[in-house]
Amino acid sequence: MSILERFENYAIRVNLDSHNVGFEIKRIYGETVEPPPAGLWLYQIEGAVCSSDDTTDFDAGEKFIEGFIKWDGCSNWSFHTEDCMAHFCGRKDATSIGRLLDRLFDITKERLATYDTHLAEDNWR
Repeated sequence: MSILERFENYAIRVNLDSHNVGFEIKRIYGETVEPPPAGLWLYQIEGAVCSSDDTTDFDAGEKFIEGFIKWDGCSNWSFHTEDCMAHFCGRKDATSIGRLLDRLFDITKERLATYDTHLAEDNWR
């Protein structure tokens, strides 16, 4: 099952299985105005060379973060910035990574029946 949701300026594809929740996250750079339909999310195309290299196709957009959270709260993440540094515009944009990760744990807790809240959220280490 694959679900797409928005959190701040991130589009999140959620993939659920019995023991973990996988995530693919792309940054939303804007929304379409015209031609209709308006309000579609715009992603930068993988390998873009200028700001007008955008698409409304999630699959064609540049990956930002990919990973998963397991039933026990352990998680693994790949930040797709191999060829360049991640760019943020100010404190709010930079700290959005923390808010995003917090939201991903909430999604896991909401959707994964095997999520062990005691193990995953109590500071057991």
